Amino acid sequence: MDLDNISDKDLDIFKEIGSIGSGNAATALSNMINKKVTITPVKTVILPIEDVPEELGGSEIIVFAVYLKITGGLNGDAIFLYPEEIGMKLIKEITNKGHAVLNEEAISAYKEMSNIFTGSYLNALSSLLNIVIIPSVPYFARDMLGALIDAILAEIGAKVESILLIKTDIMIEDKVIGGGYMMIFDPDSLNKLKQLIMEKYGF
Repeated sequence: MDLDNISDKDLDIFKEIGSIGSGNAATALSNMINKKVTITPVKTVILPIEDVPEELGGSEIIVFAVYLKITGGLNGDAIFLYPEEIGMKLIKEITNKGHAVLNEEAISAYKEMSNIFTGSYLNALSSLLNIVIIPSVPYFARDMLGALIDAILAEIGAKVESILLIKTDIMIEDKVIGGGYMMIFDPDSLNKLKQLIMEKYGF
């Protein structure tokens, strides 16, 4: 099974999980930076892997990405993505500095923020489906979007045709910053995920 076989009802569950995770992430991020934060999932879709760059701005755009592996009840990968220009704006907000510079401190803050977002989403998924999901240490990369996706797929070492993409708006006080969050599951985990949703929600 691949993500193309996830039904509209299944996708509604992902949207619900996204809403819960975004709310929890907003609270945690607000506490981290001491600013009002609202995170809104604006689009949750299943996409062919080749369509992801177009959805996020094109294969050649430079992006900031935090990538981590998922193990435990489900196995796969999670990638938190922002175009470089938007990522720098986000770093500026979370470091509370007038001018953002991509140094070790900025990357650390960006990874911490990404961990909050990813952890909140995975915790929502764990709670709703009653499974344990363990994220790895996060890795930061700056690269062209197309090259980054190719590298991740090569590392996975499995044929992946589709991904789950959650596009979000992060509002920090009065500034809206948009980006994306991708989840890629291995084939066995996709089958398990489908079964868990059927058992939990009866369809």
